[in-house]
Amino acid sequence: MFDPIRDLFALVPESKARGYKKGRFSFNVKGGRCADCQGAGIQTIEMQFLSDVQIPCETCRGRRFNAETLQIFFKGKTIFDVLEMTVDEATEFFSSQPKIHIILETLKEVGMGYVKLGQPSTTLSGGEAQRIKLAAELRKKSTGKTLYLLDEPTTGLHFHDIRLLLNCLNRLVEQGNTVLVIEHNLDVLKMADHIIELGPGGGNGGGELVCSGPPEKLVKKKTLTGRFLKKPLKGDPPISYQISQSTETDAVLEASVDSKGQNKGKVSKLQNSKINGRDIQIRGASKNNLRHVDLDIPLNQMTVITGVSGSGKTSLAFDTLFAEGQSRYVESLSTYARRFLGRMDKAPVDSIDGLAPAIAINQKSTSRNPRSTVATTTEIYDYLRLLFARIGMAHCPISGQALIGYSPTRAAEYCLEKYNGERLELLAPLFLPGAGKTLLLDQPDHFPAVIESLIHEGFLRAYVKNKLVRLDEWKEGSAPKLKKKSSIDLVIDRIEVSGSEQKRLAEAIENAFQKGHGLLKLKRAGSDSEAEFLSETPACVETGFYQEEALTPRMFSFNSHLGACPSCDGLGELAYRISDPACPECMGERLKPEYRAVTIQGRNISQFCSLNIREAQKELESWVLTPNQLTVAEQALREIQTRLDFLVNVGLDYLSLDQKASTLSGGEAQRIRLASQIGSGLVGVMYVLDEPTIGLHPRDTDRLISTLKRLRDLGNTVILVEHDLDTIRAADHIIDIGPGAGHHGGLITASGNPAQIASRRNTLTGRYLKGEKGIPVPEQRRKALPGNELIIRGASANNLNQVDVRFPLGLMNVVTGVSGSGKSSLVVDVLQRALEKKMLEKRADVGKHKEIKGYDRLEQLMVIDQEPIGRTPRSNPATYTKVMDPIRDLFSKMNEARRRGFTKRRFSFNAREGRCSACEGQGYHLIEMHFLSDVWVTCDQCKGQRYNRETLAVTFRGHSIADVLHLEITKAVELFESQPRILRILKTLDEVGLGYMKLGQPGNTLSGGEAQRLKLAAELSKRSRGKTLYILDEPTTGLHVDDVARLLKILQRLVDQGNTAIIIEHNLEVIKSADWITDLGPEGGAGGGKLLFSGTPEDCVAVKESHTGRFLAAVLQDGSRFPLTPVHVDSGAA
Repeated sequence: MFDPIRDLFALVPESKARGYKKGRFSFNVKGGRCADCQGAGIQTIEMQFLSDVQIPCETCRGRRFNAETLQIFFKGKTIFDVLEMTVDEATEFFSSQPKIHIILETLKEVGMGYVKLGQPSTTLSGGEAQRIKLAAELRKKSTGKTLYLLDEPTTGLHFHDIRLLLNCLNRLVEQGNTVLVIEHNLDVLKMADHIIELGPGGGNGGGELVCSGPPEKLVKKKTLTGRFLKKPLKGDPPISYQISQSTETDAVLEASVDSKGQNKGKVSKLQNSKINGRDIQIRGASKNNLRHVDLDIPLNQMTVITGVSGSGKTSLAFDTLFAEGQSRYVESLSTYARRFLGRMDKAPVDSIDGLAPAIAINQKSTSRNPRSTVATTTEIYDYLRLLFARIGMAHCPISGQALIGYSPTRAAEYCLEKYNGERLELLAPLFLPGAGKTLLLDQPDHFPAVIESLIHEGFLRAYVKNKLVRLDEWKEGSAPKLKKKSSIDLVIDRIEVSGSEQKRLAEAIENAFQKGHGLLKLKRAGSDSEAEFLSETPACVETGFYQEEALTPRMFSFNSHLGACPSCDGLGELAYRISDPACPECMGERLKPEYRAVTIQGRNISQFCSLNIREAQKELESWVLTPNQLTVAEQALREIQTRLDFLVNVGLDYLSLDQKASTLSGGEAQRIRLASQIGSGLVGVMYVLDEPTIGLHPRDTDRLISTLKRLRDLGNTVILVEHDLDTIRAADHIIDIGPGAGHHGGLITASGNPAQIASRRNTLTGRYLKGEKGIPVPEQRRKALPGNELIIRGASANNLNQVDVRFPLGLMNVVTGVSGSGKSSLVVDVLQRALEKKMLEKRADVGKHKEIKGYDRLEQLMVIDQEPIGRTPRSNPATYTKVMDPIRDLFSKMNEARRRGFTKRRFSFNAREGRCSACEGQGYHLIEMHFLSDVWVTCDQCKGQRYNRETLAVTFRGHSIADVLHLEITKAVELFESQPRILRILKTLDEVGLGYMKLGQPGNTLSGGEAQRLKLAAELSKRSRGKTLYILDEPTTGLHVDDVARLLKILQRLVDQGNTAIIIEHNLEVIKSADWITDLGPEGGAGGGKLLFSGTPEDCVAVKESHTGRFLAAVLQDGSRFPLTPVHVDSGAA
């Protein structure tokens, strides 16, 4: 149909006058179509991991054709206007054109009157495409001998459209043709002249001719199709068919209510299933110390798993639920895909039903990769790379000039806008000194060799060294001699710029680009003003910089060779530069200069990432984008904003986007990974989180809880291992594991909502929730002695603002403040590292400060952090606390050992003499299973005991050295009660709440909190000299409230011995128990770094700026936090 329409436009008098042919009005042919979008009217922007975006072409504004073509009108409409008409509108418009009108009428007959003539065929549904093909056949002259084959032509059709289709098919048959249709639609079947039914079943049960004949014959024979045709043939609507109830599916479909709407008591087989569809049902979980636990966890709710340290929370949440969920998901993939995924062990559990795909967000997986940042971890950087590649403005890295590429059409519009009414010379550079690209001539003196061909092509003049010369005169040898830096510009055309000359202008520009290898020079005729360069590719001609390739997201990746700074390989710093490690080439911005020169609203991607999260939020809100830019950027901006909003809501607004992931605390890293999950928008997933409130000030806990609820409300199941009472109160469901730790735990002591848990007096968590149990405020605080203090002056590391701080010695000091206020900067970066350098003579990168005084009053420095005690399974509590040394001494003194000549070394599983040679002292062999999980198999030779038979022959009170390593610490205390050296260390381990732990438990399986308490126990077990400074970083991590009470007793004992403790902590129970508080803030990042208060907890309450004081007021009110906000217990609570 488009052919006669184009014929019509070519016959318009204006077309003839301009010499336009039929092809001019095709958007598939050069000449008449828009050169920039090639007649598509749109430009598709590839957005990689987001949906591609289509925007109207900026040159033709979506009209497909160039301006000259759109100046031709038929009955007041351009060719584009015609393409925008619907079939109904076009039928009326072309009513006087029989050749076009008959085709349009046929399209209307098949129900396509609503479709636009120019609608892309790729956007048509299968049914629409089929009807258009049908219309094309209907308009042809019928031969009466054609066979038409149609495959389900009713697909996507409304009943009214089916009626129109049937009319068309009947028309074909009435013309003598044959129509063969594959169809299920009963309206079509009942109208058929002849039906062929195949069956009787599907697959192997089919393939036979069941019946052949008119519809009535199928009804009479009661075939499967005939049964359904019975009512339609009588005129009844083809709905409410009787369904056979012989199968299980039929039983499920059977109605279970009577005519009055009451339940008849009928329950389908599926409804009888043990799976209720609302719970995760765990049966027989026995990982580690779990004692064949049976429990139900509600789906799509927020569940908190709590209990004392070592009770089995992690075993249930991570080692059972997450491990099984991950394992099932991985098993659903192909063996090829499984090769590239981490393999997980199957959880030891009888059954788990209702499990969803699992995602774990824990504290252990903090990245140590120097390339990993806050922006990359949250995926914000991925979206930023996409934005800068798609809407960023490129600039010359040398001159700073914006790089713009011009198509001939765009260049013509630019000339009309800038030079309208002026006489302009269009020049093609043939040789340009310092052009930075290959032109027609390599050297100026090659010019004479090409003059002949240029004259032959019709060119007459050129500018040589900015002087106009005739080519024919040069040919005759009258021109001056050329030098190496002589510029040569070929005159393409001289034209007075106006709208009427737009066609000539565009052709001249296209010719100039061709001769100038993509460069065009514009010069005002008869003027000495400086000429202007335009380039087809974005370029700065003055400096010779060309952006030959379109920007892609990989060019903004410092992990790709395409974008990374070659000097520092994308790290932003050089290891050998100690005082100022920033790379001098990229100034720490990690990227090549050409990609650092791409900006949005004046900032490059590295400058944007240098902002903190709050500043980045405001920056995005301030962006002013064009409509097309907004269309392109909308999805990416939404994803970035979602992640930034979340990071602000969980109290991380102080972090800069380019902060290295390796510098984040465990709590910060976990919340950042949670941000990427919130942004992903997954639904139907089970999230398992490990103490997400770690590192959070009480002010920020409520915001985190709101975020977790938002994750739940998306349709996910959120499971938290948590001890924070505010979070426990906010849960939909609580699982309390206990009653004790180790073999004393592993049971579900209570399960239900907060009110139900609070009613269970036999659980520790319930008693704390109800307020029956709490940690009292100290009756008397130690006093600071004048002059007996540690003083820091002018601390300015990171965000610290020239802070002067004093820590009284011999007291329990707690450093408080919201996340990012500067606590770690002060205590770790400044104080700890300075003392390590001064007292321990360690090489340390000390944070900026003026001076530290008073450290000469200290004899020892002990840092107790949450770093793992070992990266391999060979490190364990026995070896770390050195209790293994006296144990090995003891075994070497046994009579059997002396008789055999065994020394202390014999009883080390790291020494060849005594260990099992088959497993090298590990007790297990690792069997690689390729695409299945690797399997740890007990060593056949030593049966998992690590030592050889001769070593195991030596016993103490009936226990071999292997038996001792398998003992829990509480049992070991009983065994070694007569051994003071051993007993002192074991009792200390028990006192810090690690009595449940086995002496030989691999160090790499310990949580951060367990590792910290192990270090604390190792220090406590040493002889105190009373002048030791202990620095602890959030020691309550991983501790139940009852464990916190125990920890506080130990810390108070340390201080009572004359030692000093400086503790970074958010836990209000620890803060209220301190002798001295140092509160930093008031906010995080740039809004923090100030000393708000220094003194006793009671005095902190009066400081209005202090968020800590505000929360501390309620805790100090009557000695315990818990009776103030107890959970209400219903009288009927279980």
